[in-house]
Amino acid sequence: MVTYYLIKNIENSAEYEYYPEDDKTKQPGIIVVDKTNKKIFLKSVAERDYETFAEEFNARWWVYYEHAERHIIKDYNNGLIKETGLAMWY
Repeated sequence: MVTYYLIKNIENSAEYEYYPEDDKTKQPGIIVVDKTNKKIFLKSVAERDYETFAEEFNARWWVYYEHAERHIIKDYNNGLIKETGLAMWY
């Protein structure tokens, strides 16, 4: 589970803090939505996030970030910048 909270929403970007397992005792990560270029990126990794690797795809990714990112992108593509969100997958 990962929770995310809107911390800044200005004309050209929005920023979210994300918390793996909603653990607010650890440093959150920062996700940025670039509204001008219609991109999303990881500004800083949450302390509790971890990187995984899929050898068959030769790809690496941050587990909790990827889940939060999918939900944020889906909402943004539907015209929403939500104040808060939650993604669960297990």
